[in-house]
Amino acid sequence: MKLYKIASLCVAGFFIVGCGNSMPSCTDKEVKDLLTQIVEKHYKKQFGRASGDLEFSFSGFSTNRTNENRKEVTCEVTIDTMHAKTGENEEDTIHYTARHTDDGKLLVKVTEWED
Repeated sequence: MKLYKIASLCVAGFFIVGCGNSMPSCTDKEVKDLLTQIVEKHYKKQFGRASGDLEFSFSGFSTNRTNENRKEVTCEVTIDTMHAKTGENEEDTIHYTARHTDDGKLLVKVTEWED
Protein backbone atom coordinates (compact mmCIF):
# COMPACT_ATOMS: atom_id res chain seq x y z
CA MET A 1 0.00 0.00 0.00
CA LYS A 2 2.87 2.35 0.83
CA LEU A 3 4.46 1.66 -2.56
CA TYR A 4 1.16 2.54 -4.29
CA LYS A 5 1.04 5.97 -2.56
CA ILE A 6 4.65 6.72 -3.46
CA ALA A 7 4.06 5.70 -7.08
CA SER A 8 0.94 7.92 -7.22
CA LEU A 9 2.90 10.93 -5.97
CA CYS A 10 5.68 10.33 -8.49
CA VAL A 11 3.21 10.17 -11.37
CA ALA A 12 1.52 13.39 -10.19
CA GLY A 13 4.94 15.04 -9.97
CA PHE A 14 5.71 14.24 -13.62
CA PHE A 15 2.52 15.99 -14.75
CA ILE A 16 3.33 19.08 -12.69
CA VAL A 17 6.87 19.22 -14.08
CA GLY A 18 5.51 18.88 -17.61
CA CYS A 19 3.20 21.86 -17.19
CA GLY A 20 3.97 25.53 -16.89
CA ASN A 21 7.00 27.21 -18.36
CA SER A 22 9.20 24.20 -19.06
CA MET A 23 11.45 24.27 -22.10
CA PRO A 24 9.71 22.97 -25.22
CA SER A 25 11.23 20.40 -27.55
CA CYS A 26 11.72 20.87 -31.31
CA THR A 27 9.39 17.93 -31.90
CA ASP A 28 6.60 18.75 -29.43
CA LYS A 29 3.20 18.38 -31.07
CA GLU A 30 2.23 21.95 -30.21
CA VAL A 31 5.52 23.26 -31.68
CA LYS A 32 4.94 21.29 -34.90
CA ASP A 33 1.33 22.53 -35.11
CA LEU A 34 2.43 26.16 -34.80
CA LEU A 35 5.22 25.61 -37.33
CA THR A 36 2.66 24.15 -39.74
CA GLN A 37 0.45 27.25 -39.30
CA ILE A 38 3.44 29.52 -40.00
CA VAL A 39 4.32 27.60 -43.19
CA GLU A 40 0.71 27.64 -44.39
CA LYS A 41 0.51 31.43 -43.85
CA HIS A 42 3.84 31.87 -45.64
CA TYR A 43 2.63 29.90 -48.67
CA LYS A 44 -0.74 31.64 -48.72
CA LYS A 45 0.98 35.04 -48.66
CA GLN A 46 3.45 33.99 -51.36
CA PHE A 47 1.15 32.02 -53.68
CA GLY A 48 -2.39 33.13 -52.78
CA ARG A 49 -5.06 30.64 -53.83
CA ALA A 50 -2.49 28.44 -55.54
CA SER A 51 -1.09 27.59 -52.10
CA GLY A 52 -3.90 25.00 -51.87
CA ASP A 53 -2.05 23.00 -54.52
CA LEU A 54 1.02 22.67 -52.27
CA GLU A 55 1.60 19.75 -49.95
CA PHE A 56 4.43 19.77 -47.45
CA SER A 57 5.97 17.56 -44.82
CA PHE A 58 8.69 17.97 -42.23
CA SER A 59 11.65 15.66 -41.62
CA GLY A 60 15.00 15.71 -39.88
CA PHE A 61 14.10 17.77 -36.83
CA SER A 62 17.24 18.75 -34.94
CA THR A 63 18.02 20.79 -31.86
CA ASN A 64 20.83 23.25 -32.54
CA ARG A 65 20.94 25.03 -29.20
CA THR A 66 19.12 25.28 -25.90
CA ASN A 67 19.02 28.31 -23.63
CA GLU A 68 18.14 27.18 -20.12
CA ASN A 69 17.74 30.76 -18.80
CA ARG A 70 15.20 31.72 -21.45
CA LYS A 71 13.77 28.19 -21.64
CA GLU A 72 14.20 28.45 -25.39
CA VAL A 73 15.21 25.89 -27.96
CA THR A 74 16.72 26.69 -31.37
CA CYS A 75 15.87 24.14 -34.03
CA GLU A 76 16.02 23.31 -37.70
CA VAL A 77 13.91 21.08 -39.89
CA THR A 78 13.79 20.09 -43.54
CA ILE A 79 10.56 20.89 -45.33
CA ASP A 80 9.69 18.95 -48.47
CA THR A 81 7.14 20.81 -50.59
CA MET A 82 5.34 19.24 -53.54
CA HIS A 83 3.08 20.91 -56.06
CA ALA A 84 0.12 18.54 -56.30
CA LYS A 85 -0.70 19.30 -59.95
CA THR A 86 2.80 19.28 -61.44
CA GLY A 87 4.51 16.87 -59.05
CA GLU A 88 7.47 19.24 -58.68
CA ASN A 89 9.34 18.94 -55.37
CA GLU A 90 11.41 21.45 -53.47
CA GLU A 91 13.39 20.90 -50.29
CA ASP A 92 14.20 23.77 -47.92
CA THR A 93 15.56 24.13 -44.41
CA ILE A 94 13.74 26.16 -41.79
CA HIS A 95 15.48 27.47 -38.66
CA TYR A 96 13.18 28.37 -35.78
CA THR A 97 13.00 29.00 -32.06
CA ALA A 98 10.39 27.83 -29.57
CA ARG A 99 9.80 29.06 -26.03
CA HIS A 100 7.04 29.70 -23.56
CA THR A 101 5.94 33.27 -22.95
CA ASP A 102 5.56 34.72 -19.46
CA ASP A 103 1.84 33.97 -19.56
CA GLY A 104 2.49 30.30 -20.42
CA LYS A 105 1.73 30.35 -24.14
CA LEU A 106 4.05 28.84 -26.71
CA LEU A 107 5.92 31.14 -29.08
CA VAL A 108 7.43 29.73 -32.29
CA LYS A 109 9.39 32.03 -34.60
CA VAL A 110 10.96 31.18 -37.94
CA THR A 111 14.36 32.87 -37.96
CA GLU A 112 15.63 31.73 -41.37
CA TRP A 113 14.22 29.97 -44.42
CA GLU A 114 16.96 28.47 -46.62
CA ASP A 115 16.05 27.69 -50.20
